[in-house]
Amino acid sequence: MRVTAERYLSLQEVGDELGVSDQTVRRWVKSGELAAYKPGKEYRIRGSALEEFLASREVHPKVEAPPRDPKAQKRREFLEHIKTLEGAALQALSDEIDEEYMRVRPEWERAKETRSPEFVELSTQLEDVSARGMMVRLQMRIAANPDARYTSGDTSRRASVDAQEERAQDERKQLALAGVA
Repeated sequence: MRVTAERYLSLQEVGDELGVSDQTVRRWVKSGELAAYKPGKEYRIRGSALEEFLASREVHPKVEAPPRDPKAQKRREFLEHIKTLEGAALQALSDEIDEEYMRVRPEWERAKETRSPEFVELSTQLEDVSARGMMVRLQMRIAANPDARYTSGDTSRRASVDAQEERAQDERKQLALAGVA
């Protein structure tokens, strides 16, 4: 028999150290999760056994799962990019996306009518262009009215903001016409 100078802890000491009750520690011992000795009436736990127990219960961050939609990461990156743009740059990007849409849409319609094998590919491309266009237009609205809050479920708020924008556009048009006349 080998006797070591290692420190042995009571259930209460382990519980106090870990912030749990002595009953929880007793349950760990009885289930075999935590190694302990019972030289008399009380359990004793080696310091090294406690360290092994804690190491086995150490939580590691989960690895980020790949996006379910393979295009999701690409869209997130595009969204982060457009958040850095302002005014004229956003408008130029919006115009570029509109041009791409106008180029792809007729090709998609032809492929749809002729049941061409390119239809699926063009559908995906059209969906991507549309999504990018919506993101840019929304970012333009946010830039124009940074105090507004846009949430997917708040349709009344969106309708109110849309109405405000339409009134502002009408006022600008009237001022432009008055300046011309």
